[in-house]
Amino acid sequence: KYKIQQAARHELWKIVTQPLTTGVWEITKPLDNTSRMTSDFCFTRKWVLNNGKLYSKDVHLGVDYGVPTGTSIYSLLDGVVVSSGLQELYGNMVIVNHGLGLYTNYCHMNKCLKKSDMLIKKGEVLGEVGMTGAATGPHLHIEARIYGIPIDYRKLEYLPQLFVVEP
Repeated sequence: KYKIQQAARHELWKIVTQPLTTGVWEITKPLDNTSRMTSDFCFTRKWVLNNGKLYSKDVHLGVDYGVPTGTSIYSLLDGVVVSSGLQELYGNMVIVNHGLGLYTNYCHMNKCLKKSDMLIKKGEVLGEVGMTGAATGPHLHIEARIYGIPIDYRKLEYLPQLFVVEP
């Protein structure tokens, strides 16, 4: 099931649309408080079984923030929701297309408050923090992808010249 959902996400990320923001491009924070980061971008994680054997090893492709269940999650930029709902490992997840090949993914939500095809504005509430899917505690897992390639969403602030669009 996970592999099928993963393939569908990869197909979404291949779609490049027109920009959905005009004027100065500037991201907002996904949470009111981002001081409690629990897993950084590109952190190598090892999953060890109770018997001490290595189950898997992977690279974390997002940033995790441990915050209480129910905390509001905000869209980084204007966009359109292209997927909203339950995913095998990511739990309740919202994927937003911001145009020009840029997507953001918000995962492990307690509630998704936006549906597919909804236009959203920067700073609009997308959902609430939870611990759905493969989560060991309430947190937001946030990812950014450009043309399907994972990037640290915090680095988006250094790329505004790529996304400034004349009205």
